[in-house]
Amino acid sequence: LHREFEPRSDVEEYKSLSKTVVNEVLRINDIIQRFLGFARPPKLELRMTNLNEPLNEAATLVIPEASAKGIEISENFERLPEIPVDSDQLKQTFLNLL
Repeated sequence: LHREFEPRSDVEEYKSLSKTVVNEVLRINDIIQRFLGFARPPKLELRMTNLNEPLNEAATLVIPEASAKGIEISENFERLPEIPVDSDQLKQTFLNLL
């Protein structure tokens, strides 16, 4: 396309503008891909995990902020069996809830 539509005059400006168009198309494609990532469910990586582990990790992340606001979070988890879960997704879910 670049060669087919290349103008006979002011070639440098044309090259600059066509480079800008290509860069913007790539940028828009990246935005669309990220948007589609929100629209479709992520691929889950299931591993046998004790539910207490991602919950404890999430609590550890929010405890300092909660303490600074005068909120106490106590970690008193019952022992749970391991089940197949995506630990990262479950941790994010717990973070969203906390």
